Amino acid sequence: MRRGVPVGITLVALALVLAAAAVSLARAPRYSYFAPPPAGAPRAVADLHASLSRTMRSPGFVLRVNGLVVDYAAPDRTEVRFVNTSEVIIGRTLYVTHSSGGGGARWTEARLATLDVPFAPVWVRRLLTPYLRARSVVRRGDTFEVRLVVPASQFVPEDAGQSLLAATVSTKDGSVVGVRAVVYGRFPEWPFGARRPEGRIDAASYAFSSLGQPPRIVAPRGDVVRGSPCGHGPGWFVSCFGAS
Repeated sequence: MRRGVPVGITLVALALVLAAAAVSLARAPRYSYFAPPPAGAPRAVADLHASLSRTMRSPGFVLRVNGLVVDYAAPDRTEVRFVNTSEVIIGRTLYVTHSSGGGGARWTEARLATLDVPFAPVWVRRLLTPYLRARSVVRRGDTFEVRLVVPASQFVPEDAGQSLLAATVSTKDGSVVGVRAVVYGRFPEWPFGARRPEGRIDAASYAFSSLGQPPRIVAPRGDVVRGSPCGHGPGWFVSCFGAS
């Protein structure tokens, strides 16, 4: 005669299966999703987009981003000054100052493997691009309040969800002079990469000045040494040093 499986064992096995499923769901990544913000008045949207486009088409300006000053001269020149060094990008060539053995300064010249690196001309021109997709716009004088749903991967790599970008765009004489933004969503929390409930982080703030007045950016002369090609990623800046 075949004996049935005791009911107690069956219940224990079922409980273990349900517990494992609960743990799996708890560990599964939870992403944020947002409904599209309400559309603004068509005239306000058009005025914002016109100001953004005019700024990006400018022959040059001075950009301040998170305390750094970046000179931009269209179409392919930037110069940024850090605390102890400077960086000049002309086309695909990057020049970086660093201390020489004699206590002076010299330049390392390297070729960029990609143009999409921080503070490069392409990077500068793309700063305002996301706002060209905005349709939720409220205008108050020369200021625009903007709401925009964007991929969360713009702020959290490999995040498949969405973030809500809320920005204040200030303009003057039809050009953008400042952007302040916050981002809403779920964000990594160290350690273990756990996600906290919906929150907010401050995004980078931008200030534009000297619009239409391209600064003079030239290749350095004198003590210039050739470095290794520069790639893209967290170590791209450091990879510019050293002989090729």
